[in-house]
Amino acid sequence: EDVSEKSGIIRLCQFHTEITGATYQNYEWVVSLTDASGHNKEEKFDYIISGLGGLHSPAYPNVPGLEDFKGASFHTAKWDHNVDLTGKNVAIIGNAASAVQAVPEIDDKVASLTIFQRTPNWMMDKDNKEYSGRALKLMRLLPIIPLLKRLRIFLWAEFVLHPAFRENSFMQKLARMRAEAFLRQEVKDPELLSKLIPDYSVGCKRVLFIDSYLQSLQKDHVQLVDRAVKAVTKNGITDADDKSRNFDVIIYATGFNPFNILSSMEVKGPGGTTLSESWQENIRSHKTVAVSGFPNFFKFGFLALDDAKTVHGNIMTHNQFILGQEIREANFFDFSGLQFYGLGTINGKIFDSSWHSCGNCRVSDAICPTGHLVVWEITRGYPL
Repeated sequence: EDVSEKSGIIRLCQFHTEITGATYQNYEWVVSLTDASGHNKEEKFDYIISGLGGLHSPAYPNVPGLEDFKGASFHTAKWDHNVDLTGKNVAIIGNAASAVQAVPEIDDKVASLTIFQRTPNWMMDKDNKEYSGRALKLMRLLPIIPLLKRLRIFLWAEFVLHPAFRENSFMQKLARMRAEAFLRQEVKDPELLSKLIPDYSVGCKRVLFIDSYLQSLQKDHVQLVDRAVKAVTKNGITDADDKSRNFDVIIYATGFNPFNILSSMEVKGPGGTTLSESWQENIRSHKTVAVSGFPNFFKFGFLALDDAKTVHGNIMTHNQFILGQEIREANFFDFSGLQFYGLGTINGKIFDSSWHSCGNCRVSDAICPTGHLVVWEITRGYPL
């Protein structure tokens, strides 16, 4: 809020307003809007820069009985704050990024907590220490210090973490040794430890950087069930071994549908073709930014192979690569006939990466497998 107010962008925002469609007509975009009261209107724009991300459409487990459960249930992305978890027997389905954040926040409130884990994730220490007042004061006096810290993190991610996703590389073996050592140090129960160590390469699935999740798992009233959920019943959950457990509340920490990015809106180009139709077989764009057949439509933030997000980086860094230049005097950009930049090169890198070698993961459809510097090379000089 502070940044938006200081930058002045807050006065340009239309809150509680949904874009339901956009059509290119007579060299301009006609955008259909619906406000919170249900009122519809249209506005015209020269350009559309879409920042629509992929983590907004909650995914639920594909098992029978979700509607049969008679207790309270909700997705972590749509947390029901009206549900009091105090003294309740709670189940969490899922064990990845959403779960490792939610579990430590609720474990002291509930009577019991059961986490259903289908597949374990590699985990590492988040090392998210709080800065002292003295350190903060020093960084204000010497702004170069936080810049150098950011540079250190960038270089570590680019030249240490990213190479760890090269299948059978030295850095990958080193990363596995570090992750296993972290788990063995934090988890003393051999049975629990065996449930938490994956049998696949580091990077095949999302690596989780955690704070106190492992401490939560070792509390007496917390249980980790390393079985998939077979069905939800009116009283609880049945796992893959046909063992049933009763619960008062079920929380779905099952992530998102990253490719449902156009489920709530229709973008139509000058020829009448929609963006959904254009991307039916594969999501592609020119230099990760512009889409053939959709003039003056630019994008960032999509979870797609053609996008500028790497598996090891900060999304803000990627957006800065693209938006670090201002729109120039030219007022019409049409990239018809141009598509994804460097498809063969980047696809080749996927076959060397751990997320392709797994055979069962979807990361190769969602993440650019290159480093930050390659992304910068692809997007620099873009005519924005």
